[in-house]
Amino acid sequence: MTNLPKYSIEMHVISGLMWGGLKTFLRYGIGVSEDYFLDKRCKRIFSTMKKFAEKQKEFDPVIVSAEFMGDGIISGKFLDELITLETGDWEVKGHLKGLMDAVFKNRFRNIVLKEMKDEPVDEVISTIQENINRYYHSRFSDWSLPKALRDTLEFVEMKMKGDIEFDFGLNTLNESLCGLFRKEMTIIAGRTSQGKSALAAFISNHLINKNKRVLYIDLETGEGPMLERFLSLRSGVTGFNIHRGRISEYELRLVAEEAARLERLPLVINDNAGITIGDIYDNAISVKADIVVVDYLQLLAGEDTVEALNRVTLGLHNMAKALNIPVIAISQLNRGVDHRENHVPTISDIRGCGGIEEKADNILMMYWPYKYDPEKPRNITKLVIGKQRHGPVGLRSLYWEPETFKFGDMTPEQEEYYGEDE
Repeated sequence: MTNLPKYSIEMHVISGLMWGGLKTFLRYGIGVSEDYFLDKRCKRIFSTMKKFAEKQKEFDPVIVSAEFMGDGIISGKFLDELITLETGDWEVKGHLKGLMDAVFKNRFRNIVLKEMKDEPVDEVISTIQENINRYYHSRFSDWSLPKALRDTLEFVEMKMKGDIEFDFGLNTLNESLCGLFRKEMTIIAGRTSQGKSALAAFISNHLINKNKRVLYIDLETGEGPMLERFLSLRSGVTGFNIHRGRISEYELRLVAEEAARLERLPLVINDNAGITIGDIYDNAISVKADIVVVDYLQLLAGEDTVEALNRVTLGLHNMAKALNIPVIAISQLNRGVDHRENHVPTISDIRGCGGIEEKADNILMMYWPYKYDPEKPRNITKLVIGKQRHGPVGLRSLYWEPETFKFGDMTPEQEEYYGEDE
């Protein structure tokens, strides 16, 4: 390993990511900045692979090389050198750590030389370097069977005590699904105005009250209307009236009091248009999210095609596993549900259902009978558990106040009056 060319580490990183493809890039490269690469050729190739990864598109050395055919800067000879290196995906971790260490060391050296001229530079750099090494060792730590077994047993003991780390705020759902789980993606689907976004907001509000940091990706309504929804849910003031400003002074005080409480809770809303899976991944890391909610899949995909939906669904599935957090994704149902005699949705009613059904761990579908039959009770909605990776499926009933987005469990009297779940 002596007399290596100047950009040897960068070339090995790029070679390993090229050969490792999408899986390796999502594991090691998705959170890396292009600015770490001093070689402009490596930087451009890395950027290309990152775009592939954000679209959940598989790639290999041949596909990547084809992107630079006839390029005036990245020559065929340079690409051949990268391919010939044949850096294994198991080597990427070490090379990437070396690259990052070098980058950070140079940056901190510049900072120290500029700001701490009277301090022993090498001692300061060594201390900083130790912290960096500990951080990246933690980030890229190898899997340990003994630790995994201990964590599993602790989790089982927690469930034996009735503790649920990410509970829904509804006993009906907690008893059916045992809450939300890390590394799992849950789909909440429904037709327009049937409560899918309201349920996501209700669950999010419950979790921030338990000090869970929620990253809410709102691609439909925008930051303002979404905050109005949270304020309505918390204050009990009708959401429509808050949105139109048709509230009394007393109601305004209620809303203001809840706004003061809400600003101290761990809620982050991102309503940026054109956001990608990579952006959400970076956002979740930067805010240290405990859970991510995406509202909704079809808008994140950018186009209403099966391929696009499968791509973003796979991306959210991978993100849940990579970040070790639960992910909730809201999805539209096809219009056909509205035009048939039986309006109870099935998984096949989800737009682009193939990839969603395959990658989702849980699929919940909202069904509000009142919308189709005004004779039905207005405050009773149904939730279809269409898929549960670790449990049974079925139909559940929930109490719902559409005006304030609030959900609740059915009382025994209500269950007896309105009938049992099917």
